[in-house]
Amino acid sequence: MTRINFRLPSFAGALLAASLLLTFTGCADTPAWGGWSSGPTVAQMQVGRGVRPDWVYFPAYGIYYSSNYQEFVYWDATDWVTRPSPIAPLTLEQLQASPSVSMGFQDSPALHHAAVSQLYPRDWHAQGSGFAAARGY
Repeated sequence: MTRINFRLPSFAGALLAASLLLTFTGCADTPAWGGWSSGPTVAQMQVGRGVRPDWVYFPAYGIYYSSNYQEFVYWDATDWVTRPSPIAPLTLEQLQASPSVSMGFQDSPALHHAAVSQLYPRDWHAQGSGFAAARGY
């Protein structure tokens, strides 16, 4: 019986080894949140820890805020924006002084905004209390 040994030509083998090495080299040091940022956001860390967002909606400004995630979410004419601070010149103190509604959903405000904005229009105020926050949606 004749035995045939199959060998790749040395150039093709070296090329294959080099391409595999280059493919997998960059994966080892890339953080889970992406190589384009210096670190994970608070929201990314909280999700990893199993912490849920505690969304509060400010109807006068159309802004959602999560103190657990320390981020603001709002519609900016063409897209949903997520930021660690409110839109300038608005401050967190101004938002906290305005009427607000605690939201019960645990996912993105963008998924619920159509219903929320109908229930709580920009001129909405909590009924029958001296305090501006309410429980809703």
